[in-house]
Amino acid sequence: MRNMLNDRKDMAFVKTLAILAAEFGIQTIAEYIEDEDLLKAVHALGIDYAQGYHTGRPMPELSTCKLSELG
Repeated sequence: MRNMLNDRKDMAFVKTLAILAAEFGIQTIAEYIEDEDLLKAVHALGIDYAQGYHTGRPMPELSTCKLSELG
């Protein structure tokens, strides 16, 4: 995820995985979401959840941001 906005190969890889997961009904979690631009990009790709410093500091329990709730 980290470099997908700067590298078209990384973007293609993430996009392909998101499409494949959706076809199989598998929910996806994007890790290393460090800023708003990256959060918006993974949301646009249809990824279900996001995790990283932009969504919250690390905690003992799993903390994710459900992207469908962003609007």
